[in-house]
Order: sequence, then C-alpha cells, then structure tokens
Amino acid sequence: LLPDGTIPSAKYLFDTNVQEHEKFSTTGNISDWSSTGPMTERTGQGRINVAIVDPNNPNVHYVGAPAGVLWKSIDKGTTWQPLTDKLPAIGVSGIAIDPNDSNIIYISTGDDDNADSYGLGVFKTTDGGRTWITNATYTPDIGDYGRGGELYMHPNNSNILWNATSQGLYKTTDAGK
Repeated sequence: LLPDGTIPSAKYLFDTNVQEHEKFSTTGNISDWSSTGPMTERTGQGRINVAIVDPNNPNVHYVGAPAGVLWKSIDKGTTWQPLTDKLPAIGVSGIAIDPNDSNIIYISTGDDDNADSYGLGVFKTTDGGRTWITNATYTPDIGDYGRGGELYMHPNNSNILWNATSQGLYKTTDAGK
C-alpha cells in the first residue's frame, strides 16, 4: 500500500521499478549463486511461466518468469542470461519467435498464472533481445492492460499473432504495429 493507504496502480509500480532499476543497474552479472536442486515449490528457485525452444536452433531455449525476466540459454539450458534486465519487473507469460528470423521475438507481459505482476502489453525485439519495442501506452481512462498470457504466432504468417490476456483475446495482423 502507498503511505495514504491506497493500492498503487500498475503505472505507479512500473515507474517506480524503472527508477529503482536505474539506481542499481549494472552491466555485468555480479551474482555467485548456483542451483543445488532439485528444489520443491516451497523452497524453489522461482517460477517459470513459459518455455520455448528456438525454431531455428534447438540449442537455444527461452523461459519467461512471472516477476519480469526473459532468460536465454544457448547451450540447451546449462547456462542462462537475462535479456530483459533493462526492463522493469513486469512478468513474462508468453513468448513467440519468428521462424523466419530468430532475432524477432515477442513477449507477453504480466503474470497470467498467479497475478504476481501486471503487464504492459506485448514487447517486441528485432535484435535478439538487446533492445525492446512496445506500442503499448498507459491509458488509465480505459483501464490497465492487466496480465498477458499465452502468445501464439500463425504457423504460415509471422505477421499474425494472438495474445490471450486477462482482458480478452487480442490479434495483430501487422506484426504488432
């Protein structure tokens, strides 16, 4: 809750997260954690909402976490690197990779399984995750985006995608424009 007792909006949480991230951002991985699993859900290592294998390279795997990270492995899951550290913690519940160009990746934001984080629409990268684009705008007069979920690309036309969200089913026919 905010100091006045109200619940913060998704916009407030997003902006606050961006400010905090800018204060503590780093260019390298400074952690020295390693998995000693197997882990149970009670003691776990976190939760994964979605996993996908690159359609053009079976060694490349992606997973989306409910608290804001898209992870990539280039060695079938042995090691991982975050691709969205420069984004706020918004949750990733859907991933779609263009089979014609693996550098084009879409993520559906928000936590669809447990509502741990809100989303801000679908984000797109055309450079393999180095930078992200979104056409989403925060418009409180029409309500929050809510939480994104499953994200599917048409098997024969990569300009067509469907996104199941807490607000309904959305479709793009122009690659997210």
